[in-house]
Amino acid sequence: MYLNNHSSYTKCFLCLIGFYLACSFLNARTVELTTEELAYLQQLGTIKYAIDPDWEPYERLNEQGKHEGIAAAALALIAERLGLQLELVPTKDWDESIKISKEGKVHFLAFLNRTPKREEWLSFTEPYFRDPNVIITRVENDYISDLSAIENATVVIPSGTSIGERIARDFPSLKIILAPSGTELECLKMVETGQANLTLRSLSVVAYTIRKNGIFNLKIAGEVTQYANEFRIGVIKSDPMLRDIFNKGIKTLTPSEIRRIVNDHIAIKVEKPFDYTFVLKIAGILFALMLVGTLWSLQLRKLNKQLSENEKSLRLLNEQLKIDNQARLEAERSKAVFISNLPGISYRCLNDENWTMTFISDGCRELTGYSADDFTLNKKIAYNDVIAVPFRDKVRNVWEQAIKERKRATFEYAITTTDHTEKWVLEQGVAIYRPDGSVEALEGLIIDITERKKAEQKNIHAASVFANSDTAITITDANATIIDVNPSFTRITGYTREEAIGKNPRVLKSDRQDAAFYEKMWDEITKNGYWRGEIWNKRKYGEVYPELLAISAVRDESGRLLNYIALFHDISLFKTREAELRHANEVKSQLMGMAAHDLKNPLCIVRDMAEILLSDVQTAGGNGKDAHSEQANMYKDIYKTADHALAIIDGLLNMEQIESGTIAIHLEPTPIQDVIAEIININTLNAQKKKITIHNRITEDCVVMMDIQRMQEVFDNLISNAVKYSPQGKNVFVESEFTHDGFFKIKVRDEGPGLTDKDKEKVFGKFQKLSARPTAGESSSGLGLSIVKKLVELHNGRIGVESIYGQGATFFVELPTETR
Repeated sequence: MYLNNHSSYTKCFLCLIGFYLACSFLNARTVELTTEELAYLQQLGTIKYAIDPDWEPYERLNEQGKHEGIAAAALALIAERLGLQLELVPTKDWDESIKISKEGKVHFLAFLNRTPKREEWLSFTEPYFRDPNVIITRVENDYISDLSAIENATVVIPSGTSIGERIARDFPSLKIILAPSGTELECLKMVETGQANLTLRSLSVVAYTIRKNGIFNLKIAGEVTQYANEFRIGVIKSDPMLRDIFNKGIKTLTPSEIRRIVNDHIAIKVEKPFDYTFVLKIAGILFALMLVGTLWSLQLRKLNKQLSENEKSLRLLNEQLKIDNQARLEAERSKAVFISNLPGISYRCLNDENWTMTFISDGCRELTGYSADDFTLNKKIAYNDVIAVPFRDKVRNVWEQAIKERKRATFEYAITTTDHTEKWVLEQGVAIYRPDGSVEALEGLIIDITERKKAEQKNIHAASVFANSDTAITITDANATIIDVNPSFTRITGYTREEAIGKNPRVLKSDRQDAAFYEKMWDEITKNGYWRGEIWNKRKYGEVYPELLAISAVRDESGRLLNYIALFHDISLFKTREAELRHANEVKSQLMGMAAHDLKNPLCIVRDMAEILLSDVQTAGGNGKDAHSEQANMYKDIYKTADHALAIIDGLLNMEQIESGTIAIHLEPTPIQDVIAEIININTLNAQKKKITIHNRITEDCVVMMDIQRMQEVFDNLISNAVKYSPQGKNVFVESEFTHDGFFKIKVRDEGPGLTDKDKEKVFGKFQKLSARPTAGESSSGLGLSIVKKLVELHNGRIGVESIYGQGATFFVELPTETR
């Protein structure tokens, strides 16, 4: 009976504990809001907020415009438990976020410290994340225990941060400078390069930035305890109820949740150092108490004297052990933090053929693709196996020499990763020696330098192009002062490299172009970053020459102008050839004019006389006399030959006018169906002789801007060719349609032999003979379609052909409509 009662009590107790834990779990993850608060949130709707878009690992705006980082994760938990709908308003930087917050365009800022200046327009919640501020200096500087003891030192910080207000108030002896781009990385870089003595930043941000960017020569030189960051939500003062609601959500965040969020974003564990002063004070007080107790015990009980002394010694020993143990743990934590933030691999290995790793840091996965466990004692792979084969002997030789001279080994080599990618690394290490002088182990650091190697290779290629290019190249600084030229510059201008460096490129100016020309050129370079054109310059000894010049402005990622690069060619020979060609064209035009005058008129007379004689012979002889038939055939041949020669001359004259640009095109709006109907009517008689029917299927009314005479030549050529190459009794179709891009398309389709693929390649060329021949012995000059193509292009049109050999051909012309 007793056991049963005990069991029942136990069950009830366990149920109560379970109910309590369930309630605690629900309370930690849900927030009970009042009716008034729920109504307020419903009226408020979507709550807008802004962040610092570049403050890793706290928060950033990723490539997809999403909020990431420690603040984002914590804010998401708070919003989920409050049932809030949040909308991020993207900004380019923290200054813009501050600005839109002051303008009331957002309801709150997600992650910031409270300062008197910010309290002018914001009310702050309770802090939901705390992080110490530390002093960062170069490694050669001493530890800094008190900032007020430093004079004439410069401290760099990003603009718009709360720390700037506090430093200016509390440490007036420090000179504050702002990082131009406002990033954490730039602050660290300015300290690293000596532009500033120190910076004061959050420990988490510093650890993240140093690890990500591989900065070796900086250290944490102290902590400003009174400046510990207490990050809060800053709500605009017009919404005090929203601040109170946020506070309810913040209270639900547990320390374990905050640690989990931090561990998700920073691969380090940050703990405050043990307060030894406090321990010593306690030890001193205990010692005093024990001493008093001992004296008192001596007076009361002399027999317990030895016992009391033993207890005192034991306690002092325990305290010392605690202190020693705490120091050891602190040293181990510091070492772990340092190793985990190294931008590469730290290792300890044996001096054997495999470089067997006894310790290797977790950075090896990022560098090689293998885990630390894979390398440890060669469980999966030996480090020697990832060294590229051509470099294995080099690695061994460098280490042997360093061990022999007892110096540090520093060298570069290539490795092969798990996905067979080659990477370049820099290794630095030292040997650890036993008392007998033998090597116990090797310790060092391996860093990825692949990007640096790629940049070096690009520089080598660029230098080769620069030195060997036939193009003259000039590089200036942002003030247009020459800093380098290549050998072709000297060959063209006569100035040596030494003479050119330090001068302005205007030393080449010839005064052929006026000030307006150069003003327009530089306006275009400033606006577009590029200019290209012809210019006249002057060589060292006064000779003026033409050159084809291209100038480009080179800017960095922030848009800051770095250099101007100019490339130019001496085009004197080109200009000479151009003048010679112009003269040759003028001579050709004169010859064509002579042909038109001296050849065309006699040929017209020959053709007309042959036509008259043919008519006389046919009238006198009828069809029955052979002699007269022979004469008629002879006169026909003379007529055809003269007519063919005239067609060639007309084609040549047309082609010369087109190529020389002297042909006159007079565009006017014309109904195209009327022009085609007239050309069909002209060709109907020749078609009827071959019993060929021309079908006019143009039903659309379309007005086209055209030169009527020239387009009549185009369509007459296409339709007469269709008749000429069609067998007797066939059909020719003239059709039309509108294209998707607003052109009017006219198609001339025949039922002739069609074109081979080779014919289609040359059909629009000059003097081309095709495999297909006219079906009734008609003549062809070989110039017609080439002229047609030129005339269509002068109308901003397009021409083409579609054909399957043996199934006829379709020639088409596409012309822009008047309303296009």
